[in-house]
Amino acid sequence: MPAIKKIFPGGTAVSPLHTLKIILLAEGYRAVDRPQFAAACSEFVDVLTHTAPFSLTDLHPTTISVHAGFVASAAAGAAVDAPAIDRTAFDARYETASHRLTISQAKVNAFVEDPATTLTFGNEALPLIDILRTGDVSMGATGTIVAVLLPPIAGEAATAEAESALGEEDYYFVACTTNNLWPQVVLRGVGRVMGLGDEWELDGDGFLEPADRRAAAYVNLVYAAEPPTTHDDFHLKWHRYLSVAERIAPPAVHPKADPAVADHGVDPIPLTPSTIGYWEGGGGYRTKIYRSAHDCLMRRRVGDSRLPLSAAPVPFCKVCRLHLANLLF
Repeated sequence: MPAIKKIFPGGTAVSPLHTLKIILLAEGYRAVDRPQFAAACSEFVDVLTHTAPFSLTDLHPTTISVHAGFVASAAAGAAVDAPAIDRTAFDARYETASHRLTISQAKVNAFVEDPATTLTFGNEALPLIDILRTGDVSMGATGTIVAVLLPPIAGEAATAEAESALGEEDYYFVACTTNNLWPQVVLRGVGRVMGLGDEWELDGDGFLEPADRRAAAYVNLVYAAEPPTTHDDFHLKWHRYLSVAERIAPPAVHPKADPAVADHGVDPIPLTPSTIGYWEGGGGYRTKIYRSAHDCLMRRRVGDSRLPLSAAPVPFCKVCRLHLANLLF
């Protein structure tokens, strides 16, 4: 098992225990393909440092650290419509009919728990298992996101994506091929680790409305049994992000057009809105949960072509962006 080395930022001696840690792991890269993996890691750092609010790392270089671990695979890329056992480090498999990427959760777990898997900084080595928790995603400003990176799949234009199903004994990860705007898959995973909830909706009777407000236990989601008429009910979450004009004006409410079906519409050119509204639908539910903007990186869904993560630039909405900035900087 490899030592996972810090690749960004340089010149700081801060322990990873005190930073948000982004760990990039190679999957489906042979020993001779190591330069391609290194290039993907460099691409991610470039995108990270040019994406709000993470662009603030230039001014605060001790808040985020990016690490890379190279695990050589026997074969290149994911197994396409073929057996994947022991072919690559994490048994990556891609099904062309369903456009589905799968990664062995068991092998990710074993990798994390191997005592030889360490995070190195300076002359010290920290066992990876010491900084990850099973069955949990949100870990805050000193949490860890594991991202498994693969080469693009021949003949497939879209980015292949996967996410941990996260059982009680599993470690959370995201995985993707390194084509198109793939770093957004990793950045969305960062949002999850830092306490942001899913803003998409699901079809079916069980997802019409939540049983209670606990379904909105994330800073970017609010619960309201009736459409809000004032911002006051949500002051603990969004009030500090509102402008003075917004605080005294009635909230801009966008109720579900059709509660019977999930809204999978996305903005053709997503932009970070300068204002905060109340858009009904989020946390998997179609009603009584509100998000602050129509579209956001947290509204896109890993592996769902209807809510694509890497086809076009997608920013965080104002609430998500300010929450991340407040935690990190």
